[in-house]
Amino acid sequence: MSLTLLNPGRFGRKILSAADYWKSFGVLLLYSLRNRRCHARMSLSANPQETLSLARRVLALNKNVGDKAEEANSLRLMVDASFAAGDFKIAQQFYGDTLVLDKESGSAAKIALDLMGLGRSLAQQGKRAEAVDYFQRAYSVWRSMGSDSIE
Repeated sequence: MSLTLLNPGRFGRKILSAADYWKSFGVLLLYSLRNRRCHARMSLSANPQETLSLARRVLALNKNVGDKAEEANSLRLMVDASFAAGDFKIAQQFYGDTLVLDKESGSAAKIALDLMGLGRSLAQQGKRAEAVDYFQRAYSVWRSMGSDSIE
């Protein structure tokens, strides 16, 4: 997953010197001259709480940049870390925040995935009836896109 962190033109060499700092948290910063953005690739570390802490920092940076799509991607990293930590209620909250952002962008595919994720997090909490509602809503979104199956 790729996240826009900072505009390199605005922060210059500070980004490159920050790369070592971020790498210590399991994040690899990649600078693309073509689109003048700095991207982070994060893999979940053995410590989900550490990953969640880093993802919160990335979310704050993405909010400062004002890129709603990357805010949603940051929240998805927070969902992954929460699932890895077994904290499904927090994952549900992050999915809810992600759903709001994806609705603003109008991305039906991401909305469907968010609804599936909400269903998964509710199912993990033992709230099966509520989970089914979200799964059905996700399926309806997929169908509205002209897709009969979820890939």
